[in-house]
Amino acid sequence: PDAHRVLRWRRDRSAGRARTRPLFRRNYAYNDHRDARRSAEERGSESGAEESLDAHEDAAARGARLASLLSGLRRTALGDNDEGLEDLLRSVNAVESASQSTNTAAAVSSSSAGAAVLRSGKATLVRPGRSVEGELVLWRHAIRHSEPVESGGKVRSWPLHLLVELHVRRYLLQHTALELMFADGESAFFVLESRKAMYKLYKRIIALQPPRLRYYSERHKELRLAAATAFWQQRLISNFEYLMELNTLAGRSPNDLAQYPVLPWVLSNYEAERLDLDDPANYRDLSKPVGALNEERLELIQQRYEEFEDPENVVPKFHYGSHYSSEGVVLYYLLRIEPFTTLALELQGGKFDHADRMFFSMRQTWENALTNLSDVKELVPEMFYQPEVLRNDNGFPLGVRAGGKRVDDVELPPWASSADEFVALHRRALESDIVSSMLHRWIDLIFGYSQRGKVAIEACNTFYYLTYEGEVDVDSIPDVHLRAATLEQIRHFGQTPMQLFKRRHNPRAEATGIPRSIRDPAAWEASHIQPFIIRPFSDLAAPPAGE
Repeated sequence: PDAHRVLRWRRDRSAGRARTRPLFRRNYAYNDHRDARRSAEERGSESGAEESLDAHEDAAARGARLASLLSGLRRTALGDNDEGLEDLLRSVNAVESASQSTNTAAAVSSSSAGAAVLRSGKATLVRPGRSVEGELVLWRHAIRHSEPVESGGKVRSWPLHLLVELHVRRYLLQHTALELMFADGESAFFVLESRKAMYKLYKRIIALQPPRLRYYSERHKELRLAAATAFWQQRLISNFEYLMELNTLAGRSPNDLAQYPVLPWVLSNYEAERLDLDDPANYRDLSKPVGALNEERLELIQQRYEEFEDPENVVPKFHYGSHYSSEGVVLYYLLRIEPFTTLALELQGGKFDHADRMFFSMRQTWENALTNLSDVKELVPEMFYQPEVLRNDNGFPLGVRAGGKRVDDVELPPWASSADEFVALHRRALESDIVSSMLHRWIDLIFGYSQRGKVAIEACNTFYYLTYEGEVDVDSIPDVHLRAATLEQIRHFGQTPMQLFKRRHNPRAEATGIPRSIRDPAAWEASHIQPFIIRPFSDLAAPPAGE
């Protein structure tokens, strides 16, 4: 009876190599979202498809509205004072307090009877587009998150013997989160009540010495970063692998759409019938941010930068009011696969966005990033390994554009006959010698030397100040509504990655003498796209013996 049934899919949460998520599973709760399209069409009849306001002006207006109340609240660094944490490695006696939630107590009694509770407290589980509040309980062999009964009472647990990496994370630019990565590809992103609570849990987990735990960020980040950089420079790992590693170390996570991994546009030719990967003219200049690639637009941006003055002296000058990576940018690219389709609808108030603003064409998206004053977005990693994001395999009704064209599969350049071929060629371009020779310059812009300060100003690489860590102390904002508005600004309008390098990044070694399988991307098969890597990064920075 199922022979003629169309199968629908959603992406699985488990991670593969380089934190990619290549697997899909059958979507038994498939929704075609046709009601959302009807709502969008009704809305479209009342309002056109034009962009509302220039994002730079939006940000300036927001800054002006908030200026008087934000005055005096800025600070240049979060600080590293961990006062009061000296006793955190002591074993905690396992008795639940009388005030613990009924749901968590039931979970403890049903599955861990007799087990000692080492730490418990409120925590939010962050997943793409979701923030689930609940109770977090740590035992010696597992960690568990329980939702309140009124929210469904769902209980999730992760065995600590599978824990391989433990990362201190930011959430809304505040160091209050932990991300746990497990050997089976699962991961969990928890936001604690405070920085102090986060560090207590962090150190308690380390004290348990999980058998597979090979990396915990506070002690091994510099070693791991140095090892990754050396491997990349010696061409022992691919460009893709290195960029994903930098994203991980800079706090980017697939679990948080506001801090999703970011990769660069590498090609500039989306019109030719044939793509010559040996021709430098087909590549984007990686020494410049997207906003500086078009000289005519750059003149307008620089003029606006010079003319901008905040009367309250709270908002510093900035080149771009929009960001190269944000929740909206991620959902723009991943709209065609679940769960991102549903998340995009939620962001749009339950309706599809106007068809003319959707991800419709690679050429159009690139041209818009070159010419639109409010569009400086880069790419997501899926554009280099997951052709499903370019196909509307789930048959969602994405609407009809003003010119009469129906939005369905993404329109590809003439040089790609299918989504699979596009991704294969796109990945080969990323791994080409031309990109390899320039990639360190882009790393400077996003993760390093040219990210902040005077160098960033000279590179026309500055963004609205609330995208940077340390520019405002949210906890010090006395007005509840202003604090909420500031957090929403941080959540939805982009967050700049943590700065990993304070000096210029060295270039990659030339390909001479490198084995062909690594040097020549043409050796790859379009049907089997995987990064070259010698061994997992989790083995590169193992803690010293006895730790």
